[in-house]
Amino acid sequence: MDATHLSQVRIGYVMMAKPKHFEPRPPNSTTIGQHPVVVLTGPDADGKVRVASMSHRHPDNPPQRAASYYNLPVDPVKGEGTISIGTPKIIHFSLLKPTNPQTMMSGQDFARLKADILQHHPGCL
Repeated sequence: MDATHLSQVRIGYVMMAKPKHFEPRPPNSTTIGQHPVVVLTGPDADGKVRVASMSHRHPDNPPQRAASYYNLPVDPVKGEGTISIGTPKIIHFSLLKPTNPQTMMSGQDFARLKADILQHHPGCL
């Protein structure tokens, strides 16, 4: 699969990422498939962005909320997951994959997510 182009990555977009590409790499993540993430920041000088991960079972049990709290999509097969409002994950933008169809959070929902993350980790964004 081709690398994602920077023009496909926008703050507030829901994208897909493999946890093994997060920095630092979570333990036991090499065989875990794609998971949805929300892009929280634009790329830094090295092309890395901060993301909030979505899952049904987050490693280390970070602070989290139901995805529907932020009007995020619910998996029709697996049901509702949660989004981490703990420390954002770091990943190179080229390792993110667009969702189909492309999904973007509303400005109000994104502001709530960002505020919740900053409440737990001031200055992390």
